[in-house]
Amino acid sequence: MDEIFLLIQARLADQVKVLTIIDMDWGQLETQEETYPVTFPCALIDIPDVVWEKTGVTKQPGTVTVRVKVAINMLDDTHFSSGTVNDAVARLQVARDSDNALKLYLAGSFTQLDRTHTRQYNLPGAIKVVETEYETVIQD
Repeated sequence: MDEIFLLIQARLADQVKVLTIIDMDWGQLETQEETYPVTFPCALIDIPDVVWEKTGVTKQPGTVTVRVKVAINMLDDTHFSSGTVNDAVARLQVARDSDNALKLYLAGSFTQLDRTHTRQYNLPGAIKVVETEYETVIQD
């Protein structure tokens, strides 16, 4: 799993220059503190699940779920009559750019990343999170 994490981290760093932090997701957005232990926009990478096939041979294929959270600070005024509505669109572009960098990405010893699910949600402090799941297959 470390290879997948490192390659995805490097890909995002190379393709989405505005990301201030690209890190393993260890709960940075679920803090009880007044401030988040990250800066925005950031990408947090998690590999929560691997489903191994029963093969009876030494190399066992596994379907890996990769979850990438792109968190964006939406604090500035972007309502329709503010004159800065395009700023909201520009902020959300970070999530689209991250997804474009990763979907169908093929590197290392895993198969291409296939996007399977995306959801959006809000956190306190005007933080928007776009969470996308991908699947890939590894041999271990």
